[in-house]
Amino acid sequence: MFESMNVAIDPKSQWKTTTPLANTLQLPFYLLEWGHFMAFHNYFTERADSFRYLLFYTLKGCGKLAYEGKTYFLTPGTIAIIYCGTPHRYETLGTEGWDFLWFHYNGSGAAAYYKLYNEEELFLHEIAPGSREAALVQKITSCPGDYSFEKDLVINQWILDLMTLCILSKRKRLRQQSPAITEKLKAALDYMTEHLKEKITISDISQAVYLSQYHFQRLFKKQTGVTPYEYLIHLRINRAKDLLVSTNAGLEDIAASCGFSDSKNLIYNFKRIVHTTPNQYRREFSLG
Repeated sequence: MFESMNVAIDPKSQWKTTTPLANTLQLPFYLLEWGHFMAFHNYFTERADSFRYLLFYTLKGCGKLAYEGKTYFLTPGTIAIIYCGTPHRYETLGTEGWDFLWFHYNGSGAAAYYKLYNEEELFLHEIAPGSREAALVQKITSCPGDYSFEKDLVINQWILDLMTLCILSKRKRLRQQSPAITEKLKAALDYMTEHLKEKITISDISQAVYLSQYHFQRLFKKQTGVTPYEYLIHLRINRAKDLLVSTNAGLEDIAASCGFSDSKNLIYNFKRIVHTTPNQYRREFSLG
């Protein structure tokens, strides 16, 4: 790991660290370091190859973040999340100082939620001082240093709630910013559902909503978090689940009704997504 810093902070600042318990390492999220920095004008940290994640929440002043070839300004009310394995530098911008809450974390869910939050590039989420997100950041960064697995479970839930709220807010903002695009994607979802049993392609869907295939795939993933193909396969799997538990139809008939080329293709995708075979699923959940 490479790290260089000038920790020029007010003595009233707080900085805590912990070594996670063995059970804690199995959780979706756990804390590693956290604190509240009142940084002076010459504060900076430069780092790479640290396999953890870092969340900033600016209270006052402004921070400057260099990350993935771009520069970002961390203004009051802004949340930013970075992966510390990627080379980065953050520092106080201006002479008035930078007052911010922060925490380093990791866990089995950390990478997946990071991708959902940032997707194609770093996302800056602005929150109100009295919001649930702000309250959760305050809770997390005010944790005492004494730890038990029970406390780790609670902190895991706080981080999960915070990440979920941030991602939901981001998706809501995208829909508000692009209502016309949102309507086109809704039309695309309706088209997939209506033509589920047919051998439709991504090109068919994009043409139905009057978008180029490239533009359609990019916008679809940006607003839904998955590719159009992945979404279509999941629709077909859900339809197959319904038929498996509510009918006695054979796998070939079910595959045809869901748009799969044959029963082998159905079985392959079903096992890949549901982690069991169609017949095993039928035996376990059949309504008959």
